[in-house]
Amino acid sequence: MAKLEREPKDPVRKGRAELVKAVTGEEWAARPGSKLEKQGRDGLKLVVAKAPDYIFDGDGEIIGVDAWVQLFDERGRELPIDPHRRIINPPTVPRAGVRLVETGQAKDGRPVMERLISADPVAAFWEAVWDSVEGAPNPKGWRTRGTVTTVFASTADGYVYSRNSSYTTARSGSNLSAFPSSTSLLAGQSNNFEGTGQFACYESFVSFDTSAIADDDTVSAVTLDLYLRSSGPDTIEARALDWGASLTTADWVAGASLSGLTLLASSTFTQFDSTNTYRTFASQAAFLSAANLKTGTVYLLLSSSNMRTSGQPTSVAYLQFSAADETGTTQDPKLTITHLGAGGSPFFTHRPNRIWRLG
Repeated sequence: MAKLEREPKDPVRKGRAELVKAVTGEEWAARPGSKLEKQGRDGLKLVVAKAPDYIFDGDGEIIGVDAWVQLFDERGRELPIDPHRRIINPPTVPRAGVRLVETGQAKDGRPVMERLISADPVAAFWEAVWDSVEGAPNPKGWRTRGTVTTVFASTADGYVYSRNSSYTTARSGSNLSAFPSSTSLLAGQSNNFEGTGQFACYESFVSFDTSAIADDDTVSAVTLDLYLRSSGPDTIEARALDWGASLTTADWVAGASLSGLTLLASSTFTQFDSTNTYRTFASQAAFLSAANLKTGTVYLLLSSSNMRTSGQPTSVAYLQFSAADETGTTQDPKLTITHLGAGGSPFFTHRPNRIWRLG
């Protein structure tokens, strides 16, 4: 189960942050006016008020990049949002830079996909900022110290499966295999593991370093988003489990033990759900006080409610989500945290006129 070793420094995360800071700094330096305008979605526009800057953890390590932004509609009217957006472990590949090509068929009948990557760190960073603004506008934080921090998952994430000709045995844990370097996260169950007719149960494990949030900040919302690749009829539950700095088969949790882990968020799926899009999980109140939130790394287990209740599968019903990996895409798992600083001065010191026009 949980291992007590400290999570090692992540050179991949530091490299991403340095790259994103460098290229967004170049973009800022080349802006035609005093501010940078980012034309975006549904006629809206982001105005960037200052150059993106580094975010550091408690040890002084570079872990992310931030932006101070304002949002305007097509008429030039400013819309209320939290101005401070911080991206931890920032992606370098936008969603448009990820292309899936079918290369074959697995034994269980599902297609085998190869992922082709095209990096664009500027586009990826602003896509992450736009996602943050749309997903957590937090209008109560308008022109205050309010901050929305998006933490992309550690590359230590992965999944473990159990398989057996007996469903009861598979649910308890049998023939376990761990995949800590996979670009996919699997959660759910199957009645035909790789075409063998065996039952299989899948659990996924993700972690998010939230240590860049000050200990005295007040957290008002925590949201988990996973990028859905393939769907199935099940409810996927995110439960608190400190599985440590590296994933092994020892982290597997038997179905009968799942209910003993604190439920933090969940989402119900069907086989007809839209794929290749983020799904936002419904958070429980317990997420606001999750272990290590603000002080370190938040560890989650993703598992099936059917597996928890011993609902034997009658089909291949596991779900597939995008995992974090060394390429760093805006499809990676992410945790969005809305928080308010206990002190200091707001970046914007006054409220705008009812209509504030650009130019």
